[in-house]
Amino acid sequence: MWLLQWLVGVASRVLEWFGSLWHLGKTVILNVGYWLYQWANTAYTWARNWAYPLIQSARNHATFLYYDIRYWAQRWRDEAVQVARNFTQWVHDQAIFLYYDLRYWAQRWRDEAVRIGHSFAQNLFDQAVFLYWEIRYQVQSTRDLILEIYDSVKNIISIFTPLVIGRLLDLLNNSFQQLSHFVQNPVGHIAAVIKPFLLELLAFLVAYALGTEEAELPPMPNFGAAGGAIPDYPTTPPPDVRDGLVSPLSRLSISGYRFNPNHPAIDLGLSKGDPVFAMHAGTIIVAGWSNTGYGNHVVLQGGDWWTLYAHLDSFGVQAGQQIQAGQIVGLGDSTGNSTGDHLHLEIKYKGKFIDPVSVLF
Repeated sequence: MWLLQWLVGVASRVLEWFGSLWHLGKTVILNVGYWLYQWANTAYTWARNWAYPLIQSARNHATFLYYDIRYWAQRWRDEAVQVARNFTQWVHDQAIFLYYDLRYWAQRWRDEAVRIGHSFAQNLFDQAVFLYWEIRYQVQSTRDLILEIYDSVKNIISIFTPLVIGRLLDLLNNSFQQLSHFVQNPVGHIAAVIKPFLLELLAFLVAYALGTEEAELPPMPNFGAAGGAIPDYPTTPPPDVRDGLVSPLSRLSISGYRFNPNHPAIDLGLSKGDPVFAMHAGTIIVAGWSNTGYGNHVVLQGGDWWTLYAHLDSFGVQAGQQIQAGQIVGLGDSTGNSTGDHLHLEIKYKGKFIDPVSVLF
């Protein structure tokens, strides 16, 4: 009997041991499963947080490049439109100037015919020759300006060559391929892709910015004090004009704007370094640089006459100096607001502006 009780006790303890072992194993298995789940969830969250900013950065770079290309294309188109508008306005202004010039000369020829009947034919011939060369010069200038505008537009259009567009498309295609490889295997490609991509993109943007703008700085103006002698002045005096005045240049030809309410002067053609003569005796009021467009200029006051000579290269006189008619006041150039070598000449008689053509030609 006692043996049976012992066996029952042993069996009971064995069953308790196996029960404890079962509970222990189940607990271990559940803990391991929960730990694996937590690890997998953490790894997924880390990978997602790591990959998403890189994808977003690549998309932002692509978007920036797209808007940058669109901005430059829009800007060049606007500049081309503005150039065309300016050219149209210039042609309109030239037509108006030519109209008033022809009307002026027609009126003058009629008056000369009434006043000097016997020399009408010769005067008409001289004026016709002058008008012929003037129109020929204007046509030549207009043609040169059209060719210059055409070359500028052609240079702007030539920037977007098939080679440049192909390079831009190759850059975008390569960027998306690198992004795809990175998403598939981020650990194996991050070091080999991110650094070269960023360096290549930065180098391209710098090269693009520096390679599409061409400019040439104008020569530095001379802001020093005016006055002083100018070496190598010619000594040949200018020809007389009328009413005691002297021609400001040794040879007269109108090269630009004529006298009108917005331009109370005429532009006379010259070459850089040609001498500019005082038209009358008087006192130098101004001899220096002007920030209003005249550049280096000289103002002369004497009796009823007042004259201004602008866009000079240098001076042969000083403010306050007394000079005589025909004395050199400076050398011709294109300083200030000017598009080419010429003399901007303004004349006042008894305090009022007059057309220089009335006393020069």
